[in-house]
Amino acid sequence: MTKAERSRKPREPQHVVVGLDYSDDSERALYTAFEAIRGNAATLHVLAVAEGEGPRLPPDLTEDAKRRFLEEAHATLDRYVAERLEALPSGETIDRARIRTAVDFGDPAERLLALAEAVDADLLVVGPRGKTGMDRLLVGSVADQVLRHAHCSVLIARVRDASARRSVH
Repeated sequence: MTKAERSRKPREPQHVVVGLDYSDDSERALYTAFEAIRGNAATLHVLAVAEGEGPRLPPDLTEDAKRRFLEEAHATLDRYVAERLEALPSGETIDRARIRTAVDFGDPAERLLALAEAVDADLLVVGPRGKTGMDRLLVGSVADQVLRHAHCSVLIARVRDASARRSVH
C-alpha cells in the first residue's frame, strides 16, 4: 500500500458517541455504533438526554429529586444497553467495559456535541429524527444540528426501507 493510499484509508475510531432516546431510530443508531467499535479497541459513549432542565419541584427537593431521577435514568440506560449487547449474535460480542453510559438534561444536540468534544470523538452516531413538529421546523432535527456543528464525522443511522425511498429527479 502506498503512502497516498494509507492517507486516504480512514483510521479506526478511538471514541464513538451515540445519542439514545429509546426510539426505533436511536436503537438502530446504537446497533450501528456497536458495529463501528466491533473489531477494534474503540470506546463507545452512549448518551441519553432528558430534554429540558430536569424535574420541576420545590427548590428544597430539586437537587435530591434530580439526583434520584438521574440515578434511575442511568440504571434504565445501562439495562437497555446490556439487553442490546446480549441480543447480538454470539460471534459479535462486545466487551461491556468498552462502553460508557451517561444521562444528562438539556438540548439533545448540544449535549451530544459537548460530549463528542469532551472525549475527542472520531465518530458521532445519531438516528435520522429526534425533534418533531414546530421544533423541527424552527431549528431542525437533532441529526441536522449535529451534522452542521460536529467537529468529527457524523453517521446518521437509517433503517433500510424500500417503501420509504424516494426517487431523485
